[in-house]
Amino acid sequence: WEYSEPAGKVAVSDGKSTYLYLPSEHQLFIRPLQQGLNAPLLFRLLSGKIALKQEFECKGESVGEKETTLHLNLLQPNAGIRKLEVTFNRASNLITRVSYEDAIGNVVVLELSNLKTPSRLDQDLFKFTAPLGVRVIGG
Repeated sequence: WEYSEPAGKVAVSDGKSTYLYLPSEHQLFIRPLQQGLNAPLLFRLLSGKIALKQEFECKGESVGEKETTLHLNLLQPNAGIRKLEVTFNRASNLITRVSYEDAIGNVVVLELSNLKTPSRLDQDLFKFTAPLGVRVIGG
């Protein structure tokens, strides 16, 4: 996904590695992507590879005209995520917003729009090539 703030920040995963590009710092971070239950929580949530009832307790919901927001508690501690809220469109059952508080108190909001569920995606969409002059860390 592309971040609106800071401008130009991009996160990409090809299913094997994750790439986080920070243009303002001229850096690209590459990390191997853990699989299964060891994969990052947000990755599993957004990819649909999560066992909701085994990982979360719903402490409430807010129902709007077209969307429902679930207020979730993690059943197992997660160092990077607290106060998780997931909003989904009831007609499509697609997640449209994820909000959480990170370990140092920052509120992170992912707004998902123009969602499409194609039957097949070009694998080139998930490749990231660092611009010239970027410091590559990891990989």
